[in-house]
Amino acid sequence: MCACAPAAAPSRAPAANGVWSRPARLTACSGPLAPQVVFPQTTPFRRTGPGAIVLAGVRSCASGPGALIASVDSRDVPGAPHRPRGAHVALSAPISSAATTKGQIVLVGAPASGPHGIQALLEGPADGAFGAPQLLGGSGASFGLATAYLGDVAVASSGGTSSGVQIRLQRWFARGFGGAAGLGGKPGQRRVLAVALDYRTDALVVWWQDGWLWARERRENGSLGPLQRFAKAGARVQLTALISDDGRALVAWVDPGRDGAKLVLDISAPFMRLGRGVLLERLRWRADPAPYLDATVRLVRLSTESVLMAWTGTDAGHFVVRAAGIDLQGVRTTSMISVPGEDARLQALATGPRGDAVAVWSSAPARLSPRAGSRRALVAARGVPSSRGVPRFDRPERFAQPGYYSGVGLAVDPSTDRALASWRASGGAIDWSVRSVGR
Repeated sequence: MCACAPAAAPSRAPAANGVWSRPARLTACSGPLAPQVVFPQTTPFRRTGPGAIVLAGVRSCASGPGALIASVDSRDVPGAPHRPRGAHVALSAPISSAATTKGQIVLVGAPASGPHGIQALLEGPADGAFGAPQLLGGSGASFGLATAYLGDVAVASSGGTSSGVQIRLQRWFARGFGGAAGLGGKPGQRRVLAVALDYRTDALVVWWQDGWLWARERRENGSLGPLQRFAKAGARVQLTALISDDGRALVAWVDPGRDGAKLVLDISAPFMRLGRGVLLERLRWRADPAPYLDATVRLVRLSTESVLMAWTGTDAGHFVVRAAGIDLQGVRTTSMISVPGEDARLQALATGPRGDAVAVWSSAPARLSPRAGSRRALVAARGVPSSRGVPRFDRPERFAQPGYYSGVGLAVDPSTDRALASWRASGGAIDWSVRSVGR
């Protein structure tokens, strides 16, 4: 890591004609986590405050350890990273972020100093003062965040091996989180995998514990659904979840093994009764799957209320990126959105206000061995609904030349439909690029 001060981002307007701007340097030093991009919004069509790129510093950086925020202006250009103003505690990795309907940014992470294993929550505007921290307790590596249609936010956290899972909610009309609601669960090693909210603020929390996937619903009136142990899974399982408008849950997960993985989708019965799911793809790879991390599978709800799933699959031993529309009957037409002949791995998926979505993946020629140390480009494609409701993706656009990247943050500004991507490059540098609307 280089001990460098954050560099002020150049004040540059986005490029025209629906293309990505030239990558710009946000800071030369950061921790090992990928940056995150968030935009406060009151609906999928209106931004309510400055967006933010959230990243983590480390001791070797001039800024020191803790969360950093780069406020994003109305042109979707980020400023220089800074510590959350007014905060009484510095957060260290892991750090997760979300945005509320009141123009606030929510940060969750472990305090940089204090008792081991405690989590804390901070909230405030990206360009203003944050309030006092709210301690969550539990394991500092096990929490999840989710936002809903109107800007409701949910934070779920694990209480370690002896305590159960807890959830806290902030409704769209409120300016703070309510008290914690316990979801129970048996003692054991656990890891919160996903939180999902519907428009009523019914919430579903899914976690891994001792070789199984567990879930429980907290309804809008505060009552709890049954505690469910619904499928076996290994400790490295990756999972994503949504709630449909009729009270069903959609849960997709990838369960990796030694030389492959299983991609499974479960569309619950009424009242979110989950099961073992349906096998969608059996993945086989030829080389080290170490880079097979982060956004392996993502479920998102488009602004049209349709559901889109994107994932990293395999084809002839190489990784590819696929996407499909999902309804209550299951997967609709599946298409490969990465370019044939490349080794592609999904990094991020974000939705926009026009029923669109943007997918970002890393790419290298398929003829090369996909080792963890391979140089890879960053590529994106924008998808829009077709006449049959199945998203149709544009031709992929390369926006970062081959390099050593370790994570991508992505969000679409609901007021402008411009996509903002930020990523961690070699040496801990954080770069960014913005895609203008175009078509």
